[in-house]
Amino acid sequence: MPRSSRFGKSGAIALTIASIVLLSGVWSMWLSPTYDNRKYEEIQRTNSLLNPNSTVRYSFETTKGQEIKATIGASYVPASAKEAQDNFQQNMPASISVKIYDREGNVAFEQMNVTNVDMAKPILIQDGGAYQIEVTNNQNRTFNAGIVIIDATKTLTRSLEPTGQWLLLISLPIFALGIWLFIPKRDQGSVPS
Repeated sequence: MPRSSRFGKSGAIALTIASIVLLSGVWSMWLSPTYDNRKYEEIQRTNSLLNPNSTVRYSFETTKGQEIKATIGASYVPASAKEAQDNFQQNMPASISVKIYDREGNVAFEQMNVTNVDMAKPILIQDGGAYQIEVTNNQNRTFNAGIVIIDATKTLTRSLEPTGQWLLLISLPIFALGIWLFIPKRDQGSVPS
């Protein structure tokens, strides 16, 4: 009788430890503190030649709930080889206007007469679909425009989630050991009749 009592106590202790490990894992996975993180994945990257007083348009696909940002930089393109050789007007600032249209043609974002665009606040996509970006060169000179559309959707991150998964996995064999130790064993010395 003392032997089975000792194993029963060991089983209870193992089950208690397994329960504590399991609860710690559950807390780490579902109740631990969270923080927001943005994805910053490129949706589209395009280089375009903006002829004097011209407009270029590009379409890109979006999904509902997505947050997008646009970055557009324009640099002067020399009109001739001689102008390029003389480094003439290399630092001439561009003047561009940018509009982003939603799938219904409504203006979702607009900046007029700027040298470049770097959106501080992302646009929240209400209904997914094809959006369109329009870049207009407001000067009588040619510019090269680099257009980048970025998915800046916030994702919820729990830093302790991997630890919680590990703790849940580790608790399973401890539960098995506790159950095995808790079940009374027959004495090995006696022969059943």
